[in-house]
Amino acid sequence: VSRQSTGLFTMPQASGGVPASRKSKSASPPPLHTSLNGLCYLVGSQIRFLVSNLNKKNFKNTVGEIRHLIQLYGNEAHIYLLRCLVEQVDLRSQGQKDQPKVQLLNSELANISEKPNFITIILQSLQSVSTIGEDFVSHFSKVLKLSFLQELLISVAMAHSSDSHIKSEGKVSIRFSLNPLILCRP
Repeated sequence: VSRQSTGLFTMPQASGGVPASRKSKSASPPPLHTSLNGLCYLVGSQIRFLVSNLNKKNFKNTVGEIRHLIQLYGNEAHIYLLRCLVEQVDLRSQGQKDQPKVQLLNSELANISEKPNFITIILQSLQSVSTIGEDFVSHFSKVLKLSFLQELLISVAMAHSSDSHIKSEGKVSIRFSLNPLILCRP
């Protein structure tokens, strides 16, 4: 079984042949790291499932279950939730069809914006998101109706990325955000 990493949570991929779980017939339990990988996979799958199926009718119950998972599994589960939300909200359509997801993402950003590790959480959440394109921060900010400070902090987080594309987008966004302030100086 090969694995595809999506940050903390590792998703198993079929590799043909007999699954690794059926190859060994020993009665001994799997090593601890294997059990933890399985648990991370299950938690990640559940978060992704809940976000994918989020709608107005199930919003309250689904958000409650998501928050319970975050409380149980910590910062990594929270980062994965943010990553799923960013990936699944269609920024080009102004988030209209994804309103429950936009509402949850707004709520989560508000919750973490007061934390001292806000930039780190945002950076880790965006690190492997494939939907980051040109003007990402601008579209993201418009859809979520972010404050100037939140938009700037997200841009700063992106500028610290090890991914050159994300880093470049962050720097461009910082320049764009600060340019009016610089031009208004006496």
